[in-house]
Amino acid sequence: MTEWQILEGIDPATSEFPAEATLGCETILVFRTANGYRGTEPLCPHQKVPLKTAVLMSGDTMIRCSRHHFIFRLDGGAGVNCTGMRLTTYPVREVDGRLEGALPDIEDQARQTGAVVPAP
Repeated sequence: MTEWQILEGIDPATSEFPAEATLGCETILVFRTANGYRGTEPLCPHQKVPLKTAVLMSGDTMIRCSRHHFIFRLDGGAGVNCTGMRLTTYPVREVDGRLEGALPDIEDQARQTGAVVPAP
């Protein structure tokens, strides 16, 4: 079950994106895309370069790191031109003029990476 949390300090109407937010104990970056909002880990998984200067591309469905041009899908974080690398992504939604984010579901993460999810 997805537990949504308010992302304090981000106003969808006035904030500059990408914007940093705290979700649980994690710092995330929130991007405004053509289809709404999406959160990512703040550093590229390749060499931990800040993604604050990353470029949205392919209709805002992917993000490209500005240092080595590694590309990741925003719907799950799979590396496009860096096979085997994965960017952690977070669902973000706008509700009543505020943004809410959710930590990735463990089962969804396992499916995205191909890991086996143990039965309860």
